[in-house]
Amino acid sequence: MTERDVSLLPRTALQGTILGKLVNWILSTGRYIVVFTELIVIGAFLSRFWLDRKDSDLSEEIRQRQAIISSINDFEEEFRLFQSRLSSVDRFLKKDIQPLSPLDLIVESLPPDILVSNYSFSENIEGQEVSLSTTISSESSLAAFVDRLLAKETINKVRIGTVEREQGIAGMKVQFLISFKEGDDA
Repeated sequence: MTERDVSLLPRTALQGTILGKLVNWILSTGRYIVVFTELIVIGAFLSRFWLDRKDSDLSEEIRQRQAIISSINDFEEEFRLFQSRLSSVDRFLKKDIQPLSPLDLIVESLPPDILVSNYSFSENIEGQEVSLSTTISSESSLAAFVDRLLAKETINKVRIGTVEREQGIAGMKVQFLISFKEGDDA
């Protein structure tokens, strides 16, 4: 018995036509394209393992860096707060304000029977302000102190805050808020 090639496609009718050439090309070269495509798919499947490992490593590195950033966040906030305080002090020092100068003016105006227990100095848009907590033995000393303060040119206004008198204690506790004119360093 002899071997014969069995072809279900008639060779003579299709060989010369475009459809015949296309079918012939698909049958001969198409299998190489299919094998090449399968190799690409297998390569992509195998590379997925490498890409998953790379993704895992990058995710771990990102988590580590986020932990570092969050750990230094508190330090950064403290540093910025400290930096703003330093700049405020620098501005204050550049203005050459002397907070004891208003105190000298107040001490000159104090009658001998007034005792100063607390002194605070502040500056705002309107100018400098001094807050005093005092113990005064008589109303006449209070009036004399306020009159002497208002006689000074650099003092804008004198406000009397709380006036307290306790049983068994001589004198009264009086709080003052003394405002200086803007631009005057007393």
